[in-house]
Amino acid sequence: MSRERSHYVLSVRTPELERALKGALDSGAAFTTDVIRRETVRMGTRDGTSLATDIYRPPLARAPVIAVRTPYGRAHQKFVDVFFTFACHGYVVVSQDCRGTGDSEPSSWDYYVYEREDSYELIDWIVKQEWCDGFIGACGGSYLAQTQWCMALHPRMSTIAPEVGGIGVVGHTARLHMFVNAYARSVGKGADKVPMSFDELERYILPETLTTGYFDEPLHKAFPAALIERLPQLRERSPADAKRWLWQHYTGLPAGERAELIKLAVRSGFSIAETREFISGFTRQTPPAARWRALAQRKLAELEAEKARIEAMEGLLKASFRCACPTLEVCQRFLTPDVLSRGP
Repeated sequence: MSRERSHYVLSVRTPELERALKGALDSGAAFTTDVIRRETVRMGTRDGTSLATDIYRPPLARAPVIAVRTPYGRAHQKFVDVFFTFACHGYVVVSQDCRGTGDSEPSSWDYYVYEREDSYELIDWIVKQEWCDGFIGACGGSYLAQTQWCMALHPRMSTIAPEVGGIGVVGHTARLHMFVNAYARSVGKGADKVPMSFDELERYILPETLTTGYFDEPLHKAFPAALIERLPQLRERSPADAKRWLWQHYTGLPAGERAELIKLAVRSGFSIAETREFISGFTRQTPPAARWRALAQRKLAELEAEKARIEAMEGLLKASFRCACPTLEVCQRFLTPDVLSRGP
């Protein structure tokens, strides 16, 4: 069918759709964009962090509010266009850069760690504004959807409309691993960030993803014997229920303590699994000293074995400076324990 013929059929059979596609359908907006007031403010949090926040206000004394929290930049044009549309329909829009992203402090982003507290505080701040009429809703997809679950903890939140926003029940697949790997390197602030969108970065890290083995791990790994001995309640639970039970201990910590503990463990060379054990493998009443001792008993033995391996490697490499062997067979006879112990 020709383009002219298709346009004719569309205009005859579905004139409303044709007008909508051409942008001529009445949107029902109460205001035009030229009367919408847009301003940027800094919302202070309980710990003194400043979060960049944009407010879009229609010419009304009080109005319902739509709140959005994003790590992708509140001033992105695709967001701004939607926010102006909401405001033209009589809503106040409050758009905020998540902590450590966009124009918000600090200079690094702690993925998800502070969202529960910061989202709650945003709603707490909104209800105190004179332009809020009492209704507070939220919308958005992906990360913007998951911050809505956090906003919903506030008793004054009216409604949320999360889209494609899971709550942590997805399996550990190769596809998820590739997304998280790219996402952590490209979103938010930090010296290690790559100036590239995460969906574009995924194409470059596919080989890396396939060689990490992450997706070959069993769905439910066995808990360490020391952990089960300390927490016998795990024996009575299914693997999935035991994970949820341990997770509750971690989420019970204040955001700052969660972030600092994760950073301390990572800087010290601990794996994510070992960090989880320290954070969530004990009851909240277990003092840090007891946690350190439990972890040290196992970890120090691993370090001793690693030291022995490194010393053996060092001896071999130093002895190699004296190597003049014509073949590998001769070299194997040359590299005796006595030679290795003497160094170069």
